[in-house]
Amino acid sequence: MSKLNKEECRAYLDKHIFVFRDSDYKLKHPKWPGAVGIESELMYLNAKYERAPLFASGGTVDLLLPGNGRDDGWQGVGADGKPATRNSEVLKIALDKDYITFEPGGQVECSTQPYPCLDQALARLKEVQNTTHERMQLGGWSPLYMGIDPWHTVEEIGLQVTKPRYQKMDKYFQSVSPAGRRMMRQTCTQQTNLDFGPNEDTLVKRYMGSQMLAPLATALFAYSGIVDGKVRDEDSYRSRIWREIDSSRTGLVGLKSVVQKLSKQSCVDTYLDFSLRAPLVFIERSGQYIETSGVDFETWMTTSTESPTIEDYKLHLSLLFPEVRPKGFLEMRAVDGPGRAWESVPSAFFTGLIYDDDALELVIEMMMPEIENLPILLSNAMFGLREQKVAELSKKVMRIALDSLARLPSCYRDKEVVGAAHAFYEFFTERNLTPAAELKARVKKIGKLNFAVIQSLEHDFQEYMNT
Repeated sequence: MSKLNKEECRAYLDKHIFVFRDSDYKLKHPKWPGAVGIESELMYLNAKYERAPLFASGGTVDLLLPGNGRDDGWQGVGADGKPATRNSEVLKIALDKDYITFEPGGQVECSTQPYPCLDQALARLKEVQNTTHERMQLGGWSPLYMGIDPWHTVEEIGLQVTKPRYQKMDKYFQSVSPAGRRMMRQTCTQQTNLDFGPNEDTLVKRYMGSQMLAPLATALFAYSGIVDGKVRDEDSYRSRIWREIDSSRTGLVGLKSVVQKLSKQSCVDTYLDFSLRAPLVFIERSGQYIETSGVDFETWMTTSTESPTIEDYKLHLSLLFPEVRPKGFLEMRAVDGPGRAWESVPSAFFTGLIYDDDALELVIEMMMPEIENLPILLSNAMFGLREQKVAELSKKVMRIALDSLARLPSCYRDKEVVGAAHAFYEFFTERNLTPAAELKARVKKIGKLNFAVIQSLEHDFQEYMNT
């Protein structure tokens, strides 16, 4: 068998990563713009602000596993993909085609399958979360919706998921920067997953537009300004963490080249170059994870005696974390975990701007002069809306999103979701505020962070939305 080569990697990206929307979708939904999936991470704590242990009696997995007279279709799944009923074996809990997984620090991630429209995806996410909250409440645990754990340090949380993949990631990131351990243990995000559309022109525009939106989405929805019990200058400390992890596998990818060539091939080629330049973290052989020397993937591929395969490349791709990650769809990774009261707004924002053709054209036209400055905008976005250019562009794009939601088919603009989006703009954005900035102001006023001040912010937002 010949060694893996660059052309095979390119072919894999072209066939499996940058792909057009499933043709069945158009047959079933000829007037709809695309499917929507959502992945939402959060934490559970008790009244003493202790984090819920993952694998322990009365802990997260124990409470979420099927049993105790429940027969509602939930199923524990082990590393081999087969049903599992013991804490130590469970890697995820499947709910039909939706599922719950666990991040390295014990964060709980609820992920929906791709649903035909936004309203269905949001409704299913809420349903899964509500059931999860009910079960966790049996152990005295309550959900914390936020982009970072504001109370507990990296050492206090520890590595709760100790499967070999995370152990190797932990070791690698620690060798690069302390930020990697923070990312794995403390942070939460919400990812909106959208398809590439039915043709090359749409694919290119959606990939361009989604990357252009990343800095503005980071700023608008910043909600991680308190870390290790301290109020930080940043509104999105989670974004700072991602800036400091490993620049070879994060950030924005090849946008200038895509803008110049406007082809699917340019999308593939720029991502190929990005992936080949990134250091290899580890490889897998016979179920064992083997550390590598830290060379970039292309060097390892051409010089290694390990007989590199396409499976090695697929594993490597899963360890790249750009702001928009192509995975056969667009995975938007720029948003801090939002507050529960405005949880629907980031997905409505992305869906409105990417799935409405007029809105997407406006975004591209507005952001094209900023192509050279996008890395700077992304860096400044961690401070929310305090930098003038970030604030100006964020306000404009939020107004475009609000207009575009009204043009989408009815299944994408539930009245409550649209109301939450308008309320978010008026309550936060229009006043040059982010959720983090408002929370930090309230914390400074009373001198401490507790559940009550977080709940007061969500309550006030909800009251504003209702009026």
